[in-house]
Amino acid sequence: MKGLAAIVVSAFALTGSFAAPAAAQTAEPQPQFISGLICDTAEQAEHFILVLRDNVEAALGTVNREAGTPDACMIATYGFVPGQTVSEVERNGAIVNVIEVRVLAVATSGGLQPIAPKIYYSVRPTGQRVA
Repeated sequence: MKGLAAIVVSAFALTGSFAAPAAAQTAEPQPQFISGLICDTAEQAEHFILVLRDNVEAALGTVNREAGTPDACMIATYGFVPGQTVSEVERNGAIVNVIEVRVLAVATSGGLQPIAPKIYYSVRPTGQRVA
């Protein structure tokens, strides 16, 4: 779990919590910017959690090879609006959520570039343990 925690903690350290203050929940969520996991499907994000040991590159390679594309899952810097939790995965007694992220921009060598909004999937630990 150490590898997953490092990815998720570093990814969400820039954004803080996904929970918005009660007054702000009625307004359109503000974009957040992170460097972290992004996958084409929820199933790929779930599989990444399950195959991750201490080697992120190996886990990405496994998921991408099985998906038949080199970028089904990747670590990227992107701007997004968080969406709903789509599933929970248990790994080593801990619960990790797979969430929708509506990506609005991606980092390139030319800086942060806006893109047509698209739904991808990422992960975040819940801090909960399986009883």
